[in-house]
Amino acid sequence: MPYLNLDVDYFEHPKTRRLVGLLGSGAEIYPQKLWVYCAKFHCETGILINYKREDIEAICGWSGEPGMLYGALLEVGFLDLYEALPEARRKRYQKRAGSATRSRFCA
Repeated sequence: MPYLNLDVDYFEHPKTRRLVGLLGSGAEIYPQKLWVYCAKFHCETGILINYKREDIEAICGWSGEPGMLYGALLEVGFLDLYEALPEARRKRYQKRAGSATRSRFCA
């Protein structure tokens, strides 16, 4: 069964606290939903190529003001805009992704 690694300090991490401060209680789930999506459909790199703001928000299940979640994820650092993914970042993603990068779950 595929799984993701979640840091035991995730809920107290400054990024998580800032996200909750910007969006309110329950916002801590949105990065996790995005990570699950990446593990399912982009398990090798975690890169979402050609995804629009509204795509990201739909993946996360956001029903608030359009653009607000996307902007908050960028602002606190849960989402980055890159033209290329450095190898170090790829390795960090693969470590976080757990078994999803080593599973048949990734087609």
